Amino acid sequence: MRSRGRGPAESCVGTVTLHIQDVNDESPLLTYSPDAPLYVHENVPLGTKLTTLTATDRDADDSVRYEFVETHKEFFINEDSGEVTVAYPLDYEDVGIPKSWVLCVRVYDNQRAHSTTGTLTVILQDVNDNSPRCSRDIYTIELAENTPVGTLLISLACTDTDGTSPNSNITYHLIADPFSNETFSLTNNELKVGPKHLDSDSAVFVGMHFKYTLFVKVSDEGSPALSTIVTVIVRVPRMNELDPVGTTSAFTFTIPENSPADTLVGQLTFSDADWPFNSLKYTIVGGRLGTPPRFYMEPDTGMIKLLGSLDREAESQYKIVVRVTDVGNDAYPDPLRQRSATAQVTVNVLNVNDEPPTCHPPHLETRIYSTVKGPFIQLNCSDRDSPQGQLSYSIVGGNTHNHFTLQRLGVDPPSLATRQHFQYDGFQGIQAPVTVQLLVEVTDELGGSKAHQLSATSTITVHVVPWTTPHPTSSTKTASTTVLTGTNTPPTRDAQCSHTVCIVSFPRRDKTLTLAP
Repeated sequence: MRSRGRGPAESCVGTVTLHIQDVNDESPLLTYSPDAPLYVHENVPLGTKLTTLTATDRDADDSVRYEFVETHKEFFINEDSGEVTVAYPLDYEDVGIPKSWVLCVRVYDNQRAHSTTGTLTVILQDVNDNSPRCSRDIYTIELAENTPVGTLLISLACTDTDGTSPNSNITYHLIADPFSNETFSLTNNELKVGPKHLDSDSAVFVGMHFKYTLFVKVSDEGSPALSTIVTVIVRVPRMNELDPVGTTSAFTFTIPENSPADTLVGQLTFSDADWPFNSLKYTIVGGRLGTPPRFYMEPDTGMIKLLGSLDREAESQYKIVVRVTDVGNDAYPDPLRQRSATAQVTVNVLNVNDEPPTCHPPHLETRIYSTVKGPFIQLNCSDRDSPQGQLSYSIVGGNTHNHFTLQRLGVDPPSLATRQHFQYDGFQGIQAPVTVQLLVEVTDELGGSKAHQLSATSTITVHVVPWTTPHPTSSTKTASTTVLTGTNTPPTRDAQCSHTVCIVSFPRRDKTLTLAP
């Protein structure tokens, strides 16, 4: 360097080193902060990472720190790493917890000389984490058996605290066995009786101990769906509501008149649909039972049996009134609630051939002229257990040369008739009276079994008088008439009876004519 006014300046070259000292004059810069909102489910665990913020500071050797401008208990930011995590249980349904946050984040340098702020939006999402809840978990109801169909039993009061749809939407579903499912119906939250009426008179229901056990599943529509169960117990005590019912209101039975005591006459068939089924008591309460009573009834079975002997000829029909009462059909014995029905019973006594025919009188005696031809006397016979049409008549003794016959018109007893004129045909020249004794057999059960037929006999004595009686000559011998009287004993034929042979003798021109059967 040359000084002013002097000679040429002299120079030199050298190196100057300048040291620039860093001054904290730069603010931190956020290099990453989510622009879009962050969505977080309410049920995430504590410590769940939401995001990590990044920032830089141009100042040398200067570091950055992270913090929330305001306090947020729900979240935590790591001051060194910028990681944002969940710090508090999130519950969408908790009214004290916001549904969204705008988090203001501050990034500062070492001496907090400079800082930069940014925002982070977090939105809380509802999760189906709450099951539906009802005012009651169990119901116990007692209903009468005759409760009408359509009766409302309960209205379920259930809610779901999840804050948004469909998580908070509720549906109801009835869970029941097929037997119960036909008896109850669920519409929305209302449980009603129907479509079938209540019925405690069922063997299935008895096996269920007279109670229905129903379950109502209350579910939300979240994914996955959550549900709760409400139990409904419906008790239906037994009620005596039905009368005994018979197959008919009038029963008719028949019994042979010769039946021994304790013979079964018949059995009434009644039923009762109240549980226990057919628990009935039978009692005779009136009618014509005979004197003394001819019948008795077993109270538990409804069987009518013969108590004493019967005689159709004395009484052919009996009328009996029976009361049928149900027993034990109420849950608690209540005689005033017993139900009953009545039945009319007719017992017809069947005829048995135990009465032989009889003739009145058993012995007839008449006088006729020898000129008579045709019927001359009618028999009067009857049978207590056989009509006239079932009686047969035949001459079984004394009808010498078949001079006599029986003539019958309709079903009336026959008349005894002659076949010919004694005077001019059979006994020409008769000069003295002739006595004939006939034996007539009467048999019942015409056309029936011969083994069961009964018979009786009637004796008819006929005195035949000649129309004119000439005087006998000296050469004429007088002969007496001998009559062997018949007895009224049963014939020996199929009916095991015997009859008497009648021999009649009379004079004729000094000769004796003997008639034999």
